[in-house]
Amino acid sequence: MLLLPAAAVTAARQAELLRPDTRTLAFRWIAARLPRGDRILLDDYGPVLRPSPAAVARRLARLAGLPPDHPFLFGRRLALELLRRHPPDPAFDVEELAHPWWSPRELTRAEILGDRSQWRFGDPLEPRRPRPLAAYRRAGIRWVVTNSAAMERYAFPGAEARYPSFVRFYRELRRLRPVATFDPRALGARGPMVWIYDLGPPPAPQG
Repeated sequence: MLLLPAAAVTAARQAELLRPDTRTLAFRWIAARLPRGDRILLDDYGPVLRPSPAAVARRLARLAGLPPDHPFLFGRRLALELLRRHPPDPAFDVEELAHPWWSPRELTRAEILGDRSQWRFGDPLEPRRPRPLAAYRRAGIRWVVTNSAAMERYAFPGAEARYPSFVRFYRELRRLRPVATFDPRALGARGPMVWIYDLGPPPAPQG
């Protein structure tokens, strides 16, 4: 009889682990429906989208701008070179938006690279300050993939003063209608809510 409660807890945990994750469901949708060459802005809370050769090339270009003694330099270059030589399938032209999870305020790239105390935190190749959606459109970004785990980081009093770019970014997204929503409650899944937004085709080049 003493084993019954433990067995029930184990069964409940096993059932939870067997439920699909919303990020996995979103990945399958993206792989099946989005044109492979389209550029995607991805919140780094997932789903995981492996970079295409074009995305790898942009990261390698940024790598050249790191200080020569930056600890990310060797390992990241090796990983990127391997991805360039052996592209994953599927691969996506993805740009990741990272979060300054260690900082009480948002940081510019110059601040992160110029202060050695920041070097041990996160990947310096990913932007940690979102741009306005109009700027992403002009840059050729077609799709935005985000989730509630990222969005809820900035849902607290005073967030606009400390993380103004992130608050503006998620406010702009909420004004749009997502083309796909992955709600764990509706899907019998686990994980955060995941939304996919279509920013529309980038503007045609002038002239």
